[in-house]
Amino acid sequence: MQTQPSKDLPVGLGEALADNVEALQFFCGARESTRDAIADYILAAPGGEERQTRLTAAVHGMAQKDLSFLSPLH
Repeated sequence: MQTQPSKDLPVGLGEALADNVEALQFFCGARESTRDAIADYILAAPGGEERQTRLTAAVHGMAQKDLSFLSPLH
């Protein structure tokens, strides 16, 4: 049985993951709660430039297996 993600991916995240194999592997292997936290981190940005900055930070962090970018939320 295939499960659906609990929420939609933020705009641009799918494309960014497709361009970064390490980040994609990390994201696909992460727990649902971790994937949700990553999406929430990106979506919490007020918009535009800040959202792109968070998206870039998230992809870079996932590629390095480093989720310290999430710490500002906690």
